[in-house]
Amino acid sequence: MPRTILSWHRSRARLLVPAAATALLIGAGGTAPAADPAGAAAAQVPATGSAATGHSYQLTLLTGDVVILHVAPDGRQAAWAQTTPSGNPPAFVERDGHVLALPDAAVPYVQSGVLDERLFDLTYLAESGYHDVARADLPLLVAAPDGPGIRSVPEAPSGTRAERSLPSIGALSVTATKDELSSVWDDVQAGTIGRVWLNGRVEATLAESVPQIGAPEAWEQGLDGTGSTVAVLDTGWDPAHPDLAGQVSGARNFTEDADPEGQAAVDRQGHGTHVAATVAGTGAASGGTHRGVAPGADLLIGKVLGDDGSGYEDWIIAGMEWAVEQGADVVSMSLGTDWASDGTDPMSQAVDRLSAESDTLFVVAAGNMGPDEGTVGSPGAATSALTVGAVDKQDQPASFSSRGPRVGDGAVKPEVVAPGVGIVAARAAGTALGSLLDEHYTSLNGTSMATPHVAGAAAILAQQHPDWTDERLKQRLVSSSTPLDEAVSFQGAGRVDVAAAVGESVAVDQGVVDFGQLAMDAPAVSRTLTYHNPTDRRVTLRISADVTRPGGDGRNTPAMRVRNPVLSIPPGGSASTRVEVSAEASTGGSYSGHITAQDPRDRDAAINSVTTFTIERPVHTVTVDAVGRDGAPARGEVDLWNTETGEWTRAFMSGGTTTAEIPEGTYTVVTNVETAGRDTTASFALAAEPDLRVDDDLTLAYDARDAEPVTVTTPREADDGGFDAVWERTVGEQSMRMIIAQGYDGADLYTLPSSRPKNGTFEFSTTWQRPQPLLEVRAAGERLLPSPRLASAPTVYAGPDGLPLVDVGTGTPDEFAAADVAGKAVLVSRHGDWETPGEQQRLATEAGAALLLMANDADEEWSESFWNAALPTYTVDRAFGEQLRAALAADPDLELDLTSRRDSEYSYQLAFTEDGLPGGVTYVADHDDLAVVESDYRQASERMGRREAWIPYTGASALGSSLSISRNGPVHRTEYLSADGVDWQRFAQPHPEFPNMYWTWSSIEPYAVGTSTEQVWWGPLIAPGMPALTGSEEYGLPAARFRDAIRVSLPQYLYGPSTYGFNQEQLGDSTELVLRREGVEVGRASWSEGQFTVPGAAADFELSLETTAGRGNFSDLWTHTATTWGFRSARPAADREVLPLIQLAYGLDTGLYNEVPAGASYPLELRPSYPAGVEAPGGFTATAEVSFDDGASWQPAPVTPAGDGVLRAAVPAAGDGFASLRVTVTDAAGNTVRQEIDRAWRIGAA
Repeated sequence: MPRTILSWHRSRARLLVPAAATALLIGAGGTAPAADPAGAAAAQVPATGSAATGHSYQLTLLTGDVVILHVAPDGRQAAWAQTTPSGNPPAFVERDGHVLALPDAAVPYVQSGVLDERLFDLTYLAESGYHDVARADLPLLVAAPDGPGIRSVPEAPSGTRAERSLPSIGALSVTATKDELSSVWDDVQAGTIGRVWLNGRVEATLAESVPQIGAPEAWEQGLDGTGSTVAVLDTGWDPAHPDLAGQVSGARNFTEDADPEGQAAVDRQGHGTHVAATVAGTGAASGGTHRGVAPGADLLIGKVLGDDGSGYEDWIIAGMEWAVEQGADVVSMSLGTDWASDGTDPMSQAVDRLSAESDTLFVVAAGNMGPDEGTVGSPGAATSALTVGAVDKQDQPASFSSRGPRVGDGAVKPEVVAPGVGIVAARAAGTALGSLLDEHYTSLNGTSMATPHVAGAAAILAQQHPDWTDERLKQRLVSSSTPLDEAVSFQGAGRVDVAAAVGESVAVDQGVVDFGQLAMDAPAVSRTLTYHNPTDRRVTLRISADVTRPGGDGRNTPAMRVRNPVLSIPPGGSASTRVEVSAEASTGGSYSGHITAQDPRDRDAAINSVTTFTIERPVHTVTVDAVGRDGAPARGEVDLWNTETGEWTRAFMSGGTTTAEIPEGTYTVVTNVETAGRDTTASFALAAEPDLRVDDDLTLAYDARDAEPVTVTTPREADDGGFDAVWERTVGEQSMRMIIAQGYDGADLYTLPSSRPKNGTFEFSTTWQRPQPLLEVRAAGERLLPSPRLASAPTVYAGPDGLPLVDVGTGTPDEFAAADVAGKAVLVSRHGDWETPGEQQRLATEAGAALLLMANDADEEWSESFWNAALPTYTVDRAFGEQLRAALAADPDLELDLTSRRDSEYSYQLAFTEDGLPGGVTYVADHDDLAVVESDYRQASERMGRREAWIPYTGASALGSSLSISRNGPVHRTEYLSADGVDWQRFAQPHPEFPNMYWTWSSIEPYAVGTSTEQVWWGPLIAPGMPALTGSEEYGLPAARFRDAIRVSLPQYLYGPSTYGFNQEQLGDSTELVLRREGVEVGRASWSEGQFTVPGAAADFELSLETTAGRGNFSDLWTHTATTWGFRSARPAADREVLPLIQLAYGLDTGLYNEVPAGASYPLELRPSYPAGVEAPGGFTATAEVSFDDGASWQPAPVTPAGDGVLRAAVPAAGDGFASLRVTVTDAAGNTVRQEIDRAWRIGAA
């Protein structure tokens, strides 16, 4: 039978941790790329927004689907489809922080590994700069149909451009424009491509830390890395830094960033310089205080990450190949992906192959996706890599450090940990990465910082044992590590210990003992451990294993034994033992732990080997049979989520059935039984089993006719604006959230009741939109329902309240020719194929109809769209059409009574959450239980787009969906909101041609029952300012000083206390941010955020932000703003001090077009305030001037106090046009703000 199954495991990942929001393997402060020589660092513009205020992204997928992802400052995300070539939107899934959009057709290719899952991971694509604003193409790696492992490099697929051959993995890097992606997708479906990966962007992720790992003890023995070569693959190096003088023997640039003449691999970002100095810096700029781990080693510098701190996988692989060719003993890679790898990705394959062909040891960062398990990325997932996690200076786990085990096979990753918090090392000239200390040093956090500690340790060990292979170096570093009181998944064997590694003590050859994946009926498997005694005395070792698996069934220890638990090793001798695991005598699952050899006479010295293995679980078949509400075999989706492992399987029903083969375990199973209509889904019936124990083959059967309706009623009449249905299951640290049904075009929702979960939570949420009807129709005194649905937006009926009705039947040309429809309401029935409605609409327009009502010819729901049509056109259901015909038959001269409106003047945005699926429910909305938002949607130009959305986040969910609504003009709307168990975010797209630009949004916030809030969108007097957001302090929102660094982040458009937006350089807008100290420029940035380093002494500062609207801007107002804040600042005693930047809000009584009457004077209120965290001196005084000729001349607007801290300016009368404003405000402490807004509001009619 036809079926499609999707099954894979996705690691948990924490999204948008403030310390690593835009640099996946970089530490705190890593958001700023290169700075100019003056010392400022300007942040990149990754999309609409900033790290401090949130981002919105449009993404084109390989299948041609276009989707939107919004990421709020606190990490919560919302996603929806913009364009779907197949007509069916992708399934949106949130799994532990990553949102995926999965088109049905792509599912089997992802399951089989033909397509890289990252191609559909919206979170990864957006963060990594693959969104549509950032680039118009998509870089890919392709393998021939016979797959990786074959060294032959394939030809470039049709519609792509070949970039680089990668013989180490038998692949070709290509680039496909997003317009040509469909040709690659066609080749995938045709089988002419063996595998497609995203050519992913890979990002960069000492005084106390070097002694922490015991390096000084090695130095005392003359071991400082002399004679060893370490290749650092990163963002390059600063050739002028004193700590690296004479340390680098070779450098090469693999990126697209040009180097200065005569120099190679120059670092303009700062990460690579910091890493290189941690490996082998001399500490010259600090008098030796900040010396690296192996200052005697030679360095090779491979620039594989660009000036923005990221690079493509083919750059990385080429750099690895070069490092091996140059004879590097060790390769240090403080870089990686933000998705967990099973070690089969291109970069991991390259590490394994190059390691096998050379004696080069690759030391790689685990990643910064902790604290969740199974989050080690690529290339750290490579089997032969020595993968490194991070601890702080007290050997406590760094929360950001990625944890193992490796996804897929459960192998040990990382193998060791090292210091990675607050690491002070070299700062590249002109950069502002991390927490700057002075011109030579900066402090960073991350596994990026831990990795060079281990690379330096490896260089020291290679100096001591120049004949050792890379594998032996790795095993010695692992087995000599100091175990911490932490899980193996975090630490591997423990914190690296250089002194122990080079010491004369008993060692084991097998620091990592890998039993692999064992079949459940496999015979016993054993591994040999060999111990060496280099001392001059006999040593006795007692060997024991402490290995367990997670779970609460009491069977957590495997059948495992040490064959020779006591070894007596003579001086200079060796001895071996075998450790055996019996799979058939053990419970299936993943195990980890340590095998420890202990000398009873020296209990402080233990030799540790770390081990993990997985014992196969039985596989069973789950069959799901379903009948639709029409009694026919149903279609739909079945999601099976393993509550123990996090594995997720999706199966698609065809012909009323599907099967899934899944490992034994406990699952949450949610089934969506769809009943098909002619064009769309007529209804969704949902069923769920929160705790289904799968220990044998089983069948689930559902009949949608048994399901009960889920509906909502509102106090005021409202149309059906659609719904979203979402389920969320959480068990311990595992979670899964799925938008399971989206009901638009009138689809109905039904549920079968589910049981409560035995552990964790299982929530079912529905969100609903119900707007006021745009057209009410009465015939013969009777109101007809449901109300017609507008099909010709933004063209609405705005004619007489009464129109005669003409019935033209099925709307053929002959029927139109026989009827007099000019100036009348026309009723026509839909019939035939999908092209017919368009023909009917054209004929009605040409015949001069005033209003077209298109009736369905079937009982199911139906919608049509005739965007911007000249004739107001509405669709009605079949019963509505039959009622009109009956009324017309009774009265051939029937005149319709019409009540029309351009836009809904009220709407309901409702959310309800249940513990599990209810057995049918009607939610009754009551105004006493709701919050109210009075929204003014203003018109800043005639060309504005008019699409807004409410985004609900129910419960503790990190995934929101979009309840969108289109306007047809400016309007004041009363919005009624659910207030219990839901937070809301506002979202809007004001640009008419490029809806993915100028996104406008609000903070995510709850609304309390009974409250009323006023919000103005795109009103007058818009300028930069600091929205009322929390959680973005470290980015400079609000602007603050951190020791000797000033950080600033604010949007160019502040529409209200918590609503804001950004301009778009792509459409000609410009931004300039400048900081001056005592009148001398410190630095500048071309975006409204930056980081500036300044001297510690107190001084007077000016921060200026200028914005200019380009020709493609959506607004005729606020075309230019210039704001300068004056303040005094010195190095603070605390870690952070908010700067006293006076904020300006304005009050001006204008209409929906932001207009005031011409020929009259009027008051303008000034409301100065401070950002949160500033001790307010107050005592504001102000001056104001206005211009009515675009700044050619200015007139005073006298300012007087109005009480409660408000100042009032008297604006003189003027004729039609625009008003510009210039204001200066000073407080009692001498802080100032000067702000100019050109074309701040309109005068006269719009």
